[in-house]
Amino acid sequence: MAPPAPGSIQTCGTATCTLVARAVGSSVASESGLVVNGSGPLGPSIVENAANEADKARLDATRERLKLPPANPNLKNPVPGTRLTTSTLLAHEHGGGLPGDTLIMLCWEVRSSKNSKLDARLGSASKKWSANLFLNDIKSDIVQAVNIEWTKQTLVPLEDDETSFRWSDNRLLDRNTSTMTLGDFYTYHSTPSNAPIYLHDVPKKWKHFLKTAKNSPFICLELYIHYDALYSSKTDQATGHKRGRTESSKNIAAPKNKQIRPSVGGGVLSSEFSLSGRVGRATVQTQSPITFKKITCITAIQTGNPTLIDTGDIFRGHIFDKPFSSGTMKQAFDLILENGDQYVAKCFYKLAVTENNFAVDSEVGVSVEANRIEIEGEIQRLAIGKWMIDAFYRHCKSRKDVRVDTNIAFTDAFLAVEVDRPSIASGVHLLTENDDGLTWLVERKRPSTVIKFSGTLVHHSHRRDLRSATISAFAHFVFGYSKRTLVVADLQGTPCLVRNNDGLILFDLMTHTADGDSGVGDFGREGIETFVHDHNCTDLCRSLSLDTSYPLVMPKNGEEDENLEGENRDLFDGDSDEDSRPLQVHE
Repeated sequence: MAPPAPGSIQTCGTATCTLVARAVGSSVASESGLVVNGSGPLGPSIVENAANEADKARLDATRERLKLPPANPNLKNPVPGTRLTTSTLLAHEHGGGLPGDTLIMLCWEVRSSKNSKLDARLGSASKKWSANLFLNDIKSDIVQAVNIEWTKQTLVPLEDDETSFRWSDNRLLDRNTSTMTLGDFYTYHSTPSNAPIYLHDVPKKWKHFLKTAKNSPFICLELYIHYDALYSSKTDQATGHKRGRTESSKNIAAPKNKQIRPSVGGGVLSSEFSLSGRVGRATVQTQSPITFKKITCITAIQTGNPTLIDTGDIFRGHIFDKPFSSGTMKQAFDLILENGDQYVAKCFYKLAVTENNFAVDSEVGVSVEANRIEIEGEIQRLAIGKWMIDAFYRHCKSRKDVRVDTNIAFTDAFLAVEVDRPSIASGVHLLTENDDGLTWLVERKRPSTVIKFSGTLVHHSHRRDLRSATISAFAHFVFGYSKRTLVVADLQGTPCLVRNNDGLILFDLMTHTADGDSGVGDFGREGIETFVHDHNCTDLCRSLSLDTSYPLVMPKNGEEDENLEGENRDLFDGDSDEDSRPLQVHE
């Protein structure tokens, strides 16, 4: 019997079968004059199997996406393993969550408003995510992956708020579902009335999951790029188009970003990533007990002046020993109370002073007293922000036929002052009988996705959506309502539920005041001047008459706004008791 043609030899993988194939292959090679390449425990092979070629191509593609160096073909004894960090591998293994979390498969494709079609150039993928992750954090990770291809075609990378999730075939999500966790989102749509419409309507591309996933939960979504509404303005910036009065800000040095929030996931998303056989040991997070007294901050109805109130309440829980996020000056730690409620506790680990308009590091290892002063300033600024946005919404409500985003709010927060034994996270080793421990700013746990609207010394915005216009008008309102003595800066927020609607929670507010004494980052009159020069009134500003009621001019030292007339006079003198009650605005 003639031997099989070169390249047609197949084996079942057993040692006996492989040895026979080797003998037959050697005979074929000698008769046909083939050049034999490669060597190994079982000797040379004639032609690489097609399946091995496909595996090699997939591995090479994966290495390229993960930015790993190409495999060395001359390496005879490669060391098994990976150059990825343990945290990156665990992020993939646990879907960005913690060990034991329920995992839900999320499949996605990309659609752009530019032509309303799916864009195969930007790719697609499927990955299992922790059910405890917020949808916005998952979207942020997907945007990072899409940006690898997006920036090969355009000038400026996509930002999270320029995208949204939609169901297949460009169907909108239900109201107030985009800020859910993935688990809540799946549960909401898995009811008998919703499942056939959403979960069971699977695009052809993902039909195979109906067989392979069986009873495992999976969701098919589209990442929708709002190209026309948002991205065109950024393209104008990148190509040098002028956007109004913004040149004045170039003469003032802007400090570093105040806070850095890493995205969930820990690495680049890949649809074909395969973990190695070696399982790494999970990093164990340690925590220590914490006991603290609770201090809240309230504002006077008429004047907005903040006051700290010791509630007398004592709480206990556990705080993680190491921060999950560190910004320029503050660190954030996970805090879990005895009842299981999850919070974030923040403190200063570095302070900055201003010198010739630059932010420079002053001290590393902030004292308990210095931290207390700055943390108290943080919560007072948040309280003033709440008071101001209530006044802003009252003003908007008084204007008929003016539409604003009513689902914007400042974060709820309180101060936690450690008592009894100090926590490990505080860095304090011993408390004396008459001394308080470290003071923390405590807020509810939120998604890590952050949308920035202004900087410390940069106040112009090129966004055109209603939310951004509302934020810009609010900043203008604060300038006028405070008699030109206060400017809100570093406006940033996280998409969350606000009054049971999809909204935005603002946090980590900075301010510039006439006296320059509101805390870290207050540039005084110079900071106020940057807002006067940078701010461009939007149509919403004009609809609310902010451009005429509160003109963008700097007050002279000691000048009061006593010459204001008409309806705006009441705003500066304070509202009546009836009008000053907190307003719960509903859409």
